[in-house]
This record gives sequence, C-alpha cells and structure tokens, in this order.
Amino acid sequence: MQHSTNSTSRFGLARLTSAAALTVAGAAAAIGAAAPAHAADTGIPVLEEIKQCESGGDYQAQNPTSSASGAYQFMDFTWEYLSAGDGYATPADAPEHVQDAAAVELYNELGVAPWIPSAHCWVG
Repeated sequence: MQHSTNSTSRFGLARLTSAAALTVAGAAAAIGAAAPAHAADTGIPVLEEIKQCESGGDYQAQNPTSSASGAYQFMDFTWEYLSAGDGYATPADAPEHVQDAAAVELYNELGVAPWIPSAHCWVG
C-alpha cells in the first residue's frame, strides 16, 4: 500500500470512522506475555502503561482472535495508516523502535482514543 505524505489524508479515514475502526484490542490476558528486560521506552508515560496493558511489553505479541499484534496491539488496518510502520507488514514484524514510533505517531494524532477499549487496564 502506498502511503500519502499528507497527514490529513493518511488519517482522514481514521477521523471519520467510528472508534471501533481504530480499536486496538486489549489482549494482554489472552496473550499472557511478560515484558522483555530490554523493552524500549517512548518517553510518554501513558503509552508505557498502554503497552504493558496491551501486551505485557511483548513486541511480538499476536492476538489470537483478531489481527492485533505488537506491543501496542495495533489492528492491521490501523497499522496501514501509520507512516512509522512503512516497510513492515504487521506491527509484530517491526522492531521495537518502529512500533514505539508508530505508537507516538498515533498518540500525537489521536491521543489515547484508539486504546479506550482497554482503558480499564491502564487508567488510574
């Protein structure tokens, strides 16, 4: 998929679709992975909480019931809109620094909205 260099175009669909279209599955319990000792850090505390909730910090995590994968459990269709993930078919295929950059990109664009379905795990 060729990506637009225009941020508005790239995220236009994401803004217009329902929150469910950007849902990042909360799959930490289903995955049951522990954080690796060398886990990267985005420098954004809430993203670190989300990462632990979503995957236990496992950058190769794969949700068994959806296309969500990687440390932040990006759905494949969300991953396609993130320029940080260019060159990697799925989040789980991407190295840690690429997944972290994609999470920061999405967070800078939409805040925590994509991760609201798992908020029970990382809020407060």
